[in-house]
Amino acid sequence: MQESCGEKFLNSRSVFERRGQTPSLQCTGRTARGFAPAKRMMAGCLPHRHGSENKQKVERLVDAILSKGIKLLALDFDLTFIGIHTHGEWHSSVEELTTHVRPCMRDLLQHAQQKGLFVAIVTFHPLRWLIRELIHKLYPKKIAKHIYLQAMSHTQARRGSDDYVGKVNHIQKVVEEIAREEGVTINKREILLLDDDMANVQAAINFGHRSMQVQVQDKEINYSTLDSFERMLRIAG
Repeated sequence: MQESCGEKFLNSRSVFERRGQTPSLQCTGRTARGFAPAKRMMAGCLPHRHGSENKQKVERLVDAILSKGIKLLALDFDLTFIGIHTHGEWHSSVEELTTHVRPCMRDLLQHAQQKGLFVAIVTFHPLRWLIRELIHKLYPKKIAKHIYLQAMSHTQARRGSDDYVGKVNHIQKVVEEIAREEGVTINKREILLLDDDMANVQAAINFGHRSMQVQVQDKEINYSTLDSFERMLRIAG
């Protein structure tokens, strides 16, 4: 039987190193090199009749995150928060970009923020203004203004090298901003990164963060993906 997207999980090394394994939570979804048709609704959207069930899946994941003492939830942008890869460019409207946002990730950020978690989008995308405008299109002002954003910040180290830090610098800047604005200290193990890029996931774990990989290959990421995250997070140390 083929493994479900939740059967592979990557979190803290403390759970798995003793087995000599490098497990990952790989949630499958289609990799898009171009832009999906404008007529397509938000990537990963499930039928409206499942709204209550989907809400429960979001709530369960957030509860699991909180149960691990996590204070900051950070999401990658391309292929994680949205269902396509923009390759650092966007030549259409912000309204068009909203059709590529994964509803499950959109709802996850909002509910996490409402439950007291700090939330952020961390990305190498250079168009910070675009992502900020997208956030304000998606959320009420009281939610949008509390979503931290770190963009660009390219590292000099190449993927695969020993000194590659992935999104670590992005996350550190968010942590510093939170400390400055809110007076809250967040340590390494109180951070969870969701990212489709395994190199970024591994770099975060090497630095001491928790991280889960969202690998996009075969089918859309949806609310059931969050259920898989929740189950695996609860069994992790």
